[in-house]
Amino acid sequence: IALLEHPEKMTKEKHAEILEGLNAIRKRSKGIAAFMDSYRQLSKVPVPDFRMVPASRLVDNVGQFMKNIFESRDIHFSCYLSRKNIAIWCDEKLIEHVLINLLHNAADALENIPSPEIQLSVTELPDRIDISVHDNGPGIHPEIIDNIFVPFFTTKPEGTGIGLSLSRQIMNLHGGSIFVHSRKGNTVFTLDFLR
Repeated sequence: IALLEHPEKMTKEKHAEILEGLNAIRKRSKGIAAFMDSYRQLSKVPVPDFRMVPASRLVDNVGQFMKNIFESRDIHFSCYLSRKNIAIWCDEKLIEHVLINLLHNAADALENIPSPEIQLSVTELPDRIDISVHDNGPGIHPEIIDNIFVPFFTTKPEGTGIGLSLSRQIMNLHGGSIFVHSRKGNTVFTLDFLR
């Protein structure tokens, strides 16, 4: 404090030390703010507004949203519907949010992969409808695959670790589930909507 009252007595080393301390406080404050924002997101999922939603519209909407990202990274994106007129009882905005998160994760996983590919598929089965996101990335390491849905678990330097746990929470609100199968060259996240 005495140095701050008499700045002429402050050495360059002390000045650098104070700036370093202030930067550390600023970074920590940003980290706490980001954590609080993530926690708020996780704890305030809106009550779903259920409607019959054409699966083709969901696929088109998220495909359009991700189009620039896929093009900028030379990712070949394709869609498949097992039947043209599939409709899903869901909250359209919440499920779009989940799909965009999965597509972003798939795109990130394909960094430095030759001939990167993502497929979004909708499959109608007798007792359920599955929406799957497939990628040909390196796969998820077996040691961490059990943790990927745990809140705040992340392998990304800038990740918050809420995307997949929020996706699971949204699917629970839909009476469905989300699961993953992964090996090198083939990772598939599936949203399972029970009928």
